[in-house]
Amino acid sequence: MVKGAAKRAVIVRPADTQHFEQAIFIVAENEKGGMTQGQLLQEAQRLTGCYAPAQKLQRIKTPLAFVGGMAAAGGLWLISALFF
Repeated sequence: MVKGAAKRAVIVRPADTQHFEQAIFIVAENEKGGMTQGQLLQEAQRLTGCYAPAQKLQRIKTPLAFVGGMAAAGGLWLISALFF
């Protein structure tokens, strides 16, 4: 912790995640009040949306990878059982 330094921050608390409680954005020192608090909050929310992965893709990838791995293992077992 740095004593004597005052920084402005925007804190975004996501509603739909179990992994993160909050994201903290430190406002740049050269930002001298050109944006309102609402505009700063909107910008922080926009930035967090840019880095959030699509949930549907993650849910599809995991079962697909599992089934693909099981099919590959089954195919290798079948080949080894037939030829060896």
